[in-house]
Amino acid sequence: MITKEFLESLIDNKKFILDWTFTICIVTLKNWFKVVWTSALLREEDFDKEIWEQIAYEEAFSKLWELEGYKQK
Repeated sequence: MITKEFLESLIDNKKFILDWTFTICIVTLKNWFKVVWTSALLREEDFDKEIWEQIAYEEAFSKLWELEGYKQK
């Protein structure tokens, strides 16, 4: 059974690269595999660092569900 806690235990590091119109989240797993996701804005004035980091991380994390689910089959 894959759980959120199990997926979190696979993560070694997460890094954010920020610009005023996009955020890149790089999640590095303990086996050095990387999952990357970006979130983008239409208007610069809508940028909120914490919100866009969270969105990018959640999307990258959701890819782990897919990868581990496929591996379990």
